[in-house]
Amino acid sequence: MPTVISKATIEIQGHPPEVVFDAVTALENLPASLTSYGPIPAILSASIEGADQTTEGCTRVTTNSDGSTIRELIVKHQRPSLHSYQITSGLKPPLTWLVSSAGGTWSIVSTTNGTRITWEFTFTCRGGVTAQLFRLFVLPKFQKAQEICLSNHKRRIENHEC
Repeated sequence: MPTVISKATIEIQGHPPEVVFDAVTALENLPASLTSYGPIPAILSASIEGADQTTEGCTRVTTNSDGSTIRELIVKHQRPSLHSYQITSGLKPPLTWLVSSAGGTWSIVSTTNGTRITWEFTFTCRGGVTAQLFRLFVLPKFQKAQEICLSNHKRRIENHEC
């Protein structure tokens, strides 16, 4: 099955990786940072099923502005450098017509002036034609949504809003 990768990077000034990691993985910060863009829904709320904190192996649940409820298996949660997850359920058509699975990885590294975040999201498409359709119609919107999300995180962290 063909994969399509969407990637966005941003640098946050004056804050170490530990502060950035905690801010971008905190459940209460997700709705303010992942806002909607075109067909990409906003996160309205986020929680951990059966637990009070994010750990490897737990399930994060997000309720979104399109009415979907996404369940994500937290695959890696290694403070302060790596957070990855795999969507296990909740995607809605038309996205489910194009992709069979999806997941993201947040890499956080120290820089001279602060911290760089790279958010890479991998979509497994159902076939070659669906991969082409995904690249044409979904990928540009998803990449823009990633950039907006990272910009929101940057603004909120640098302004001490989270």
